[in-house]
Amino acid sequence: MNPTRATLERAHPRVARGQKHSTLNIFERPVISADEAFGILGIDRGTGYKAIREGTFPVPVLHIGRLIRIPTVGLLRLLMLDDAPPGVERKED
Repeated sequence: MNPTRATLERAHPRVARGQKHSTLNIFERPVISADEAFGILGIDRGTGYKAIREGTFPVPVLHIGRLIRIPTVGLLRLLMLDDAPPGVERKED
């Protein structure tokens, strides 16, 4: 199941509780938090952080001090949404 643009632009539960960003629009942000990436991929925090620790997370991971950030370009490539124009969903072959 590939997420649609609407799914990627919805409010994220952690963000909705007063964090910096009010919506999760990864198309306008160069990096997102690990928790946001886990939500988009549909995995829980434990699984996500374990994959990051073991080096098996499917996209590049940036470690900035204690912060972990995920470049959105890698996530979009993984989901095959990087070449679709805004507002158009990519069709499955």
